[in-house]
Amino acid sequence: MSLIASQRKLTPSSGPACRRKLARNRHTAWNATWGRGGRNGGTGVILILHHIGRGMALWPRARAGLVALALLAVAGPVSAQSSWAGPYVGAGLAVDGMRLDLDTLSASAGGRPVDLGPDHLIGAFAYAGYRQDVGALVLGAEAEIQQGHALGPNIGCVLRRVCADAGLIGDYGPLYRLRLVAGYPVAPDTLLIGGAGLGLALVTASHAYAVAATAQGGSGVITTARSPFVVEDMAHGLSLMLGVEHRLTDRAAIRFDVVHDRLRVASSARVFIFTQTTTGSTTSTAQIVERGNFSLITTSARLSFVVRF
Repeated sequence: MSLIASQRKLTPSSGPACRRKLARNRHTAWNATWGRGGRNGGTGVILILHHIGRGMALWPRARAGLVALALLAVAGPVSAQSSWAGPYVGAGLAVDGMRLDLDTLSASAGGRPVDLGPDHLIGAFAYAGYRQDVGALVLGAEAEIQQGHALGPNIGCVLRRVCADAGLIGDYGPLYRLRLVAGYPVAPDTLLIGGAGLGLALVTASHAYAVAATAQGGSGVITTARSPFVVEDMAHGLSLMLGVEHRLTDRAAIRFDVVHDRLRVASSARVFIFTQTTTGSTTSTAQIVERGNFSLITTSARLSFVVRF
C-alpha cells in the first residue's frame, strides 16, 4: 500500500486505468515465477522486480539497483559452490607400466623386437593435499603413496614358444610423490589439473637375466642366463601428473589422471649378458648391458575418489 501511495504522488494519472495496469503487471510477474513456468528461483525474482518496476514507473536508477541486488543474490551461492579450495584426500587404483633405461636392454623373438618391461600392473594409491583459489587458477600441493611391484622374468616366456626377455630380478616401491599442483576450471564442476614434483622409490635387485626361446614343429629350445646385479637405492627424480577432476557433490569428486616418473637409480653393479637361440629358421636373442647408474621409468593411469573437507 505504501508503494502504491508513492506511485500516486509520482504519476500524473492515478485513475482506474492505471490501477488496472498495475494489477496486470503484478499478475504477469506472479505467473512468471509461480505459475505456468513453475518455481524459477532467482529468474522469477528478477522478473517480479522488472514488471513491478515498469508498472510503478520507478526511477530508472532505483529499478536497476533492485535488479542488480537480485542478480547478486542469485549468483552468490553459485560462486561459493564453485570453489575448489581447502584440504582433501583421495584414494583409488592405478594401472602401471614400467621400463628400465639401461645402457643396453633389448630382445627380439623370431626377428621381431620385444617390448621389455611389465605392463598392466594394478596397484592402490592414496594422497592428501591442500588447494587455494588464486584468481582464475587453483594452486596447491599434494603428497601421495603408491604401491610398487616386483621385477622379474616374463612368466609367459617358456619352452616351445618363440619369445625373448631380459631385465632385473628384484622389486621397486612403494612410490612416494610430493608435487605442486595447478588447476583451471573448464566447467562449473570440472577442473583440469596438472602437477610436477619429486618422486621417490626404493629399488632393489639381486640378479640380471636374459631369456631366448624358439619353437618349430612341436619342439623348441630355450636359453637362459643370469648374473649377479646387486642394487639397493632410494631412487629419485621428476614426477609429472596431468588429469581431470569432476565434482559429484560439494565435498565429493572423482579424478582421472596420468602420472609419469623418471627415477635415477644409483648403482655400481655391472653386467653383460647375451643369449641367442635358433631352431630351424627361427632365432631369438636377448641382451642386457649396464655399467653403473640407470633409470626406472613408470607410467600410471589412475582413477580415484576425492573427499574435500
